[in-house]
Amino acid sequence: NVRAIHSFNFFAVNKNSADVLIPAFLAAYTGKSAINSPLDIFPGFLSMLPNWSVSYDGLSKLPAFKKHFKSFSLNHAYNCTYNVSSFGSYNTFVSAGEGNLGFVQDVLSGNPVPSSQFDIAGVSITESFSPLIGAKATLKNGMTMKAEVQTGRTMNLSVTGGQLVESGNQRYVLGGSYKVVDFHPWGILANSKVKNDFSITADFSLKNSTALLRKIEEQYTQATSGNKTCTVEIMGDYVISKNLNFKVFYDLESSIPLVSSYPVTTQNFGVSLRFTLSR
Repeated sequence: NVRAIHSFNFFAVNKNSADVLIPAFLAAYTGKSAINSPLDIFPGFLSMLPNWSVSYDGLSKLPAFKKHFKSFSLNHAYNCTYNVSSFGSYNTFVSAGEGNLGFVQDVLSGNPVPSSQFDIAGVSITESFSPLIGAKATLKNGMTMKAEVQTGRTMNLSVTGGQLVESGNQRYVLGGSYKVVDFHPWGILANSKVKNDFSITADFSLKNSTALLRKIEEQYTQATSGNKTCTVEIMGDYVISKNLNFKVFYDLESSIPLVSSYPVTTQNFGVSLRFTLSR
Protein backbone atom coordinates (compact mmCIF):
# COMPACT_ATOMS: atom_id res chain seq x y z
CA ASN A 1 0.00 0.00 0.00
CA VAL A 2 2.83 2.40 0.83
CA ARG A 3 4.42 1.72 -2.55
CA ALA A 4 1.10 2.35 -4.28
CA ILE A 5 0.70 5.69 -2.52
CA HIS A 6 4.16 6.85 -3.59
CA SER A 7 3.53 5.67 -7.13
CA PHE A 8 0.26 7.63 -7.20
CA ASN A 9 2.08 10.83 -6.29
CA PHE A 10 4.47 10.45 -9.23
CA PHE A 11 1.70 9.98 -11.80
CA ALA A 12 0.00 13.09 -13.19
CA VAL A 13 -3.80 13.02 -12.99
CA ASN A 14 -5.53 14.15 -16.19
CA LYS A 15 -6.67 17.75 -15.65
CA ASN A 16 -9.91 17.05 -17.54
CA SER A 17 -10.85 14.03 -15.45
CA ALA A 18 -13.74 13.99 -12.99
CA ASP A 19 -11.26 13.84 -10.09
CA VAL A 20 -9.99 17.32 -11.03
CA LEU A 21 -12.98 19.04 -12.63
CA ILE A 22 -15.63 18.25 -10.03
CA PRO A 23 -13.69 19.44 -6.91
CA ALA A 24 -12.63 22.56 -8.84
CA PHE A 25 -16.24 23.09 -9.95
CA LEU A 26 -17.53 22.81 -6.38
CA ALA A 27 -14.85 25.15 -5.05
CA ALA A 28 -15.51 27.79 -7.72
CA TYR A 29 -19.29 27.88 -7.39
CA THR A 30 -19.53 27.57 -3.61
CA GLY A 31 -17.09 30.40 -2.94
CA LYS A 32 -14.40 28.27 -1.30
CA SER A 33 -10.64 28.33 -1.74
CA ALA A 34 -9.41 25.67 -4.16
CA ILE A 35 -6.39 25.08 -1.88
CA ASN A 36 -8.44 24.25 1.21
CA SER A 37 -11.38 22.55 -0.53
CA PRO A 38 -11.79 18.79 -0.13
CA LEU A 39 -11.31 16.53 -3.14
CA ASP A 40 -14.50 14.56 -2.50
CA ILE A 41 -16.80 14.11 -5.47
CA PHE A 42 -19.67 13.37 -3.08
CA PRO A 43 -19.65 16.15 -0.44
CA GLY A 44 -20.09 15.15 3.18
CA PHE A 45 -23.03 16.16 5.35
CA LEU A 46 -21.08 18.85 7.22
CA SER A 47 -19.99 20.55 3.99
CA MET A 48 -23.56 21.12 2.80
CA LEU A 49 -25.25 24.46 3.20
CA PRO A 50 -28.75 24.03 4.68
CA ASN A 51 -31.80 25.46 2.92
CA TRP A 52 -33.83 28.00 4.85
CA SER A 53 -36.97 30.09 4.86
CA VAL A 54 -37.47 33.23 6.97
CA SER A 55 -40.62 35.27 7.54
CA TYR A 56 -40.97 38.40 9.70
CA ASP A 57 -44.27 40.12 10.55
CA GLY A 58 -43.13 42.36 13.40
CA LEU A 59 -43.61 45.53 11.33
CA SER A 60 -47.38 45.06 11.40
CA LYS A 61 -47.31 45.83 15.14
CA LEU A 62 -45.89 49.32 14.65
CA PRO A 63 -48.43 52.18 14.90
CA ALA A 64 -47.54 53.53 11.45
CA PHE A 65 -48.31 50.14 9.87
CA LYS A 66 -51.39 49.40 12.00
CA LYS A 67 -53.01 52.53 10.65
CA HIS A 68 -53.01 51.28 7.04
CA PHE A 69 -52.45 47.51 7.10
CA LYS A 70 -54.20 44.52 8.61
CA SER A 71 -51.02 42.51 8.13
CA PHE A 72 -47.53 43.09 6.74
CA SER A 73 -44.78 40.48 6.40
CA LEU A 74 -41.29 40.19 4.90
CA ASN A 75 -40.10 36.91 3.40
CA HIS A 76 -36.80 35.37 2.36
CA ALA A 77 -35.98 31.81 1.25
CA TYR A 78 -32.98 29.90 -0.14
CA ASN A 79 -32.82 26.50 -1.79
CA CYS A 80 -29.85 24.64 -3.28
CA THR A 81 -29.46 21.17 -4.81
CA TYR A 82 -26.31 19.30 -5.85
CA ASN A 83 -26.97 16.48 -8.29
CA VAL A 84 -24.77 13.75 -9.78
CA SER A 85 -26.28 12.81 -13.13
CA SER A 86 -24.99 9.23 -13.32
CA PHE A 87 -22.00 7.29 -12.14
CA GLY A 88 -20.55 3.79 -12.05
CA SER A 89 -17.57 2.00 -10.53
CA TYR A 90 -14.47 1.00 -12.50
CA ASN A 91 -14.02 -2.77 -12.61
CA THR A 92 -10.22 -2.46 -12.69
CA PHE A 93 -9.97 0.04 -9.82
CA VAL A 94 -7.25 -0.59 -7.22
CA SER A 95 -7.24 1.52 -4.07
CA ALA A 96 -4.11 3.46 -3.15
CA GLY A 97 -5.14 3.57 0.50
CA GLU A 98 -6.21 7.25 0.56
CA GLY A 99 -9.98 7.71 0.47
CA ASN A 100 -11.41 6.99 -2.97
CA LEU A 101 -8.09 7.55 -4.78
CA GLY A 102 -6.30 4.77 -6.59
CA PHE A 103 -5.59 3.43 -10.06
CA VAL A 104 -7.50 2.01 -13.01
CA GLN A 105 -6.03 0.05 -15.88
CA ASP A 106 -5.75 1.90 -19.19
CA VAL A 107 -7.64 0.02 -21.92
CA LEU A 108 -5.06 0.64 -24.67
CA SER A 109 -1.71 0.52 -22.91
CA GLY A 110 -2.63 -1.55 -19.88
CA ASN A 111 -0.73 0.87 -17.62
CA PRO A 112 -2.18 2.05 -14.29
CA VAL A 113 -3.78 5.50 -14.46
CA PRO A 114 -4.51 7.61 -11.32
CA SER A 115 -8.26 7.85 -10.79
CA SER A 116 -11.05 7.66 -8.27
CA GLN A 117 -13.22 4.56 -8.20
CA PHE A 118 -16.21 6.29 -9.81
CA ASP A 119 -16.88 7.10 -13.47
CA ILE A 120 -19.07 10.23 -13.43
CA ALA A 121 -20.57 11.80 -16.55
CA GLY A 122 -21.53 15.13 -15.01
CA VAL A 123 -22.80 17.06 -12.01
CA SER A 124 -24.98 20.12 -11.51
CA ILE A 125 -25.76 22.77 -8.91
CA THR A 126 -29.15 24.50 -8.79
CA GLU A 127 -29.76 27.30 -6.32
CA SER A 128 -32.42 29.96 -5.96
CA PHE A 129 -33.49 32.79 -3.71
CA SER A 130 -37.26 32.57 -4.00
CA PRO A 131 -37.68 35.20 -2.92
CA LEU A 132 -34.46 37.06 -2.26
CA ILE A 133 -36.67 39.64 -0.58
CA GLY A 134 -40.45 39.71 -0.62
CA ALA A 135 -43.23 41.67 1.03
CA LYS A 136 -46.91 40.79 1.45
CA ALA A 137 -49.50 43.14 2.86
CA THR A 138 -53.25 43.30 3.45
CA LEU A 139 -54.77 46.77 3.57
CA LYS A 140 -57.64 47.85 5.80
CA ASN A 141 -60.06 47.69 2.87
CA GLY A 142 -59.20 44.03 2.23
CA MET A 143 -56.89 44.55 -0.74
CA THR A 144 -53.79 42.34 -0.74
CA MET A 145 -50.47 43.34 -2.31
CA LYS A 146 -47.16 41.58 -2.88
CA ALA A 147 -43.72 42.45 -4.21
CA GLU A 148 -40.84 40.03 -4.71
CA VAL A 149 -37.31 39.91 -6.07
CA GLN A 150 -36.26 36.39 -7.13
CA THR A 151 -32.89 35.15 -8.35
CA GLY A 152 -31.61 31.75 -9.37
CA ARG A 153 -28.89 29.98 -11.31
CA THR A 154 -28.11 26.49 -12.60
CA MET A 155 -24.63 25.15 -13.41
CA ASN A 156 -24.32 21.92 -15.41
CA LEU A 157 -20.83 20.45 -15.67
CA SER A 158 -20.34 17.82 -18.37
CA VAL A 159 -17.19 15.85 -17.62
CA THR A 160 -17.42 13.78 -20.79
CA GLY A 161 -18.05 16.87 -22.96
CA GLY A 162 -15.52 19.07 -21.16
CA GLN A 163 -17.91 21.98 -20.90
CA LEU A 164 -20.02 23.93 -18.43
CA VAL A 165 -23.43 25.48 -19.07
CA GLU A 166 -24.26 28.30 -16.67
CA SER A 167 -27.74 29.82 -16.70
CA GLY A 168 -29.14 32.51 -14.44
CA ASN A 169 -32.27 34.57 -14.01
CA GLN A 170 -33.58 37.55 -12.11
CA ARG A 171 -37.29 38.14 -11.69
CA TYR A 172 -39.27 41.08 -10.28
CA VAL A 173 -42.89 40.51 -9.33
CA LEU A 174 -45.69 42.91 -8.39
CA GLY A 175 -49.18 41.69 -7.69
CA GLY A 176 -52.42 42.38 -5.91
CA SER A 177 -55.97 41.17 -5.43
CA TYR A 178 -59.25 42.59 -4.22
CA LYS A 179 -62.62 40.99 -3.43
CA VAL A 180 -65.93 42.84 -3.74
CA VAL A 181 -68.41 41.20 -1.39
CA ASP A 182 -72.12 40.98 -2.35
CA PHE A 183 -71.51 42.27 -5.87
CA HIS A 184 -74.74 42.19 -7.93
CA PRO A 185 -74.40 43.52 -11.47
CA TRP A 186 -77.95 42.47 -12.31
CA GLY A 187 -81.01 43.47 -10.34
CA ILE A 188 -82.40 39.93 -10.50
CA LEU A 189 -79.64 38.80 -8.12
CA ALA A 190 -80.04 41.64 -5.65
CA ASN A 191 -82.35 39.63 -3.41
CA SER A 192 -80.40 36.37 -3.78
CA LYS A 193 -79.59 34.54 -0.57
CA VAL A 194 -76.22 33.52 -2.02
CA LYS A 195 -73.39 35.96 -1.36
CA ASN A 196 -72.00 36.88 -4.77
CA ASP A 197 -68.30 37.81 -4.52
CA PHE A 198 -66.29 39.32 -7.35
CA SER A 199 -62.49 38.83 -7.07
CA ILE A 200 -59.92 40.66 -9.14
CA THR A 201 -56.26 39.58 -9.28
CA ALA A 202 -53.44 41.22 -11.22
CA ASP A 203 -49.80 40.20 -11.51
CA PHE A 204 -46.91 41.89 -13.28
CA SER A 205 -43.47 40.33 -13.65
CA LEU A 206 -40.22 41.22 -15.39
CA LYS A 207 -37.71 38.42 -15.94
CA ASN A 208 -34.16 38.54 -17.29
CA SER A 209 -32.53 35.18 -18.11
CA THR A 210 -29.16 34.32 -19.65
CA ALA A 211 -27.22 31.15 -20.53
CA LEU A 212 -23.47 30.82 -21.10
CA LEU A 213 -21.53 27.90 -22.56
CA ARG A 214 -17.99 27.60 -21.17
CA LYS A 215 -15.52 25.35 -23.02
CA ILE A 216 -12.98 24.18 -20.45
CA GLU A 217 -10.20 22.96 -22.73
CA GLU A 218 -10.49 25.86 -25.21
CA GLN A 219 -10.95 28.39 -22.36
CA TYR A 220 -13.63 30.51 -23.98
CA THR A 221 -17.20 31.48 -23.14
CA GLN A 222 -20.10 31.89 -25.54
CA ALA A 223 -23.59 33.26 -24.91
CA THR A 224 -26.09 30.66 -26.14
CA SER A 225 -29.47 32.06 -25.13
CA GLY A 226 -31.18 34.70 -23.07
CA ASN A 227 -34.21 36.94 -23.10
CA LYS A 228 -36.08 39.64 -21.28
CA THR A 229 -39.69 38.73 -20.62
CA CYS A 230 -42.51 40.96 -19.42
CA THR A 231 -45.71 39.26 -18.25
CA VAL A 232 -49.08 40.73 -17.29
CA GLU A 233 -51.89 38.55 -15.93
CA ILE A 234 -55.32 39.91 -15.00
CA MET A 235 -58.29 37.77 -13.97
CA GLY A 236 -61.78 38.44 -12.67
CA ASP A 237 -63.68 35.68 -10.87
CA TYR A 238 -67.39 36.12 -10.15
CA VAL A 239 -69.47 33.67 -8.10
CA ILE A 240 -72.97 33.91 -9.56
CA SER A 241 -74.31 31.10 -7.36
CA LYS A 242 -73.06 28.10 -5.47
CA ASN A 243 -73.20 26.09 -8.73
CA LEU A 244 -72.31 28.75 -11.31
CA ASN A 245 -68.96 30.50 -11.64
CA PHE A 246 -67.89 33.09 -14.21
CA LYS A 247 -64.29 34.04 -15.08
CA VAL A 248 -62.71 36.56 -17.42
CA PHE A 249 -58.95 36.81 -17.99
CA TYR A 250 -56.30 38.67 -19.97
CA ASP A 251 -52.66 37.55 -20.36
CA LEU A 252 -49.82 39.40 -22.05
CA GLU A 253 -46.30 38.07 -22.54
CA SER A 254 -43.63 40.00 -24.39
CA SER A 255 -40.16 38.51 -24.89
CA ILE A 256 -37.02 40.17 -26.29
CA PRO A 257 -34.21 37.69 -27.14
CA LEU A 258 -30.69 38.76 -26.23
CA VAL A 259 -28.83 36.58 -28.73
CA SER A 260 -30.87 36.17 -31.92
CA SER A 261 -34.39 35.95 -33.37
CA TYR A 262 -37.11 38.59 -33.12
CA PRO A 263 -39.19 39.94 -30.24
CA VAL A 264 -42.34 37.93 -29.62
CA THR A 265 -45.55 39.18 -28.03
CA THR A 266 -48.45 36.90 -27.10
CA GLN A 267 -51.86 38.02 -25.85
CA ASN A 268 -54.70 35.86 -24.60
CA PHE A 269 -58.20 36.96 -23.66
CA GLY A 270 -61.12 34.80 -22.74
CA VAL A 271 -64.12 34.05 -20.60
CA SER A 272 -65.27 30.84 -18.98
CA LEU A 273 -68.52 29.74 -17.41
CA ARG A 274 -68.47 26.73 -15.10
CA PHE A 275 -71.59 24.98 -13.86
CA THR A 276 -71.23 22.38 -11.11
CA LEU A 277 -73.81 19.69 -10.47
CA SER A 278 -74.23 18.62 -6.86
CA ARG A 279 -76.60 16.33 -5.01
